Amino acid sequence: MKYKALIPGILAVGVIVLLAVLLTFAGNTVLYDAQKTAFSDNNKDPSVIGVMTTEESATILPLMEELLAQTNGVVIEIDSKDFEYSEKELNTYGSLLSRLKTNSGKLKLSNTDINDFVQSSSNMQISMSILNENIKKIEDLKQTASENLGNQELLNSIAREVLLLSKEIQLTASTYEGSSKTMTDIASLYNLDTSQALAALEYVKKIAADTETTSGGGGTGGSVSANLVVVPSVVKYGDIMTISGNLKNSNFETIGIYVDSNLWKDISAKGKTAFSEKYTIGKLTTGSHFVSLLLGSQFSGQEYFTVESSPTVLTINNTKQSDGENARLLTVIGRLSTDTEKFVSNATVNLYSIETGYLASGVTDSKGIWNASAELEDGVYNIYAEFSDPSFPLESSVSEVYEVYVSSPVFYYLIIAAAVAVFAFFIFRFVKGANKRKLREQNLRKANEESLKSAAMRAAEKLRRPAARKKISAGEMLVKIYKKTVKIIAGAEEIENPETKTPREVLKMTVKHPDKVKLFTEKYEYLHYSETKVTVEDIENMNTLSLEIIEAYNEQNK
Repeated sequence: MKYKALIPGILAVGVIVLLAVLLTFAGNTVLYDAQKTAFSDNNKDPSVIGVMTTEESATILPLMEELLAQTNGVVIEIDSKDFEYSEKELNTYGSLLSRLKTNSGKLKLSNTDINDFVQSSSNMQISMSILNENIKKIEDLKQTASENLGNQELLNSIAREVLLLSKEIQLTASTYEGSSKTMTDIASLYNLDTSQALAALEYVKKIAADTETTSGGGGTGGSVSANLVVVPSVVKYGDIMTISGNLKNSNFETIGIYVDSNLWKDISAKGKTAFSEKYTIGKLTTGSHFVSLLLGSQFSGQEYFTVESSPTVLTINNTKQSDGENARLLTVIGRLSTDTEKFVSNATVNLYSIETGYLASGVTDSKGIWNASAELEDGVYNIYAEFSDPSFPLESSVSEVYEVYVSSPVFYYLIIAAAVAVFAFFIFRFVKGANKRKLREQNLRKANEESLKSAAMRAAEKLRRPAARKKISAGEMLVKIYKKTVKIIAGAEEIENPETKTPREVLKMTVKHPDKVKLFTEKYEYLHYSETKVTVEDIENMNTLSLEIIEAYNEQNK
């Protein structure tokens, strides 16, 4: 019997466990909390290579060396202005960089000098792309100018645009030089060949010098006199920079505000001699940039500002698994922000699995929230997310590793069925037990009521038996019924020494059922104090009134 009593408790524990598993599968496939393990200790020392196996080292170092060499291939094609081949060389560089990122993520090298190399390689990719694009634009503009030699207004416009492109090329070349130095310094620690990367840097310096000489600043129709001010001059992602200025005259219809060579905003200048606009730092590379104004056909001078990098915080907030036929589709949701809790928007976040590599990508919204979905086979996966986009003034970051379990729909529904069945059985047992307890309580109450009735019923029955009539009179039976009833009333009404009080005194002290007690008292006084003969019928009526009073008090005390 003791073992049987333990069964409901065991079932309860089983139900709780199964329901917990069910809720996990229904809302979130993460079976365990994040492991709280960083990808690596902060280690900027080349000795980190010591934690790699020979095989792992063989996947990282050759890729680093290939990237260094590939920079030379890209820059040579840009300098020769063979843009078809320069695009191919850039694509090859991008493919090598993607492989390096994947491998460094697998080997958990996010906080090492190798990761710095990866970041600088990404900066180089952006710089080479900007150089390629701007030089191609300049060549196209030159072609347009040669075809429209008689159109002075168009020639002036082309000269203005070439001037801005030239300024951007100078800044890009400076950024390229800084990234190249970081790459070659790190590569030297691992005894990698840096000769081609150093040669590429000389080509970039030559491209910048040639472009500056070609643009010459001519053909702009002069420079507009404007006191252009940029505050603050040093900013980070998410900062708000004020671009303001005072104009010498108010004869212009519009003011074109340029950030580098790109038009940011046109504002009305009609009747204005001053303006002020708010510019939020977003997708800009780290380094120097400039602001200039276009008023009519003339550009103002440039005002420079510097964009500094900010650390980022990348998290995986939760995961969820689709239902039904798409149950193997895992969606991972997270957030990207700066270390000062500014949300990063419109940024690409890549999702990886340590077991399988790249899974999917997602783009952050205005609140920094991203999600990425991938269809996976059944099993356990260690997933992590990475942000690494040098077109933002932000440092790369990697999320913590989350262990997730992906299950097939069949297993999912089996768990549901098992949990529901056990839960239903437990509820059935609980209800059945509750009914048994209720029945026991009813039987006990009935037994108590019967015990209260028994004395009066036995007394009334004795009156019907001839032998009993000889031993006790009807008057004596009447007194017994009264005393028994008054004892019940006194106990319920808390009346002390009821045997010393008259029926009227007891009635005056009755609060809970005065009407019933009054009828009983009046009937008793009439039969007891008058000369009327007490009959068996009178006894039965008094006994019925007594039982009604007793039941009323019992019902009130439940």
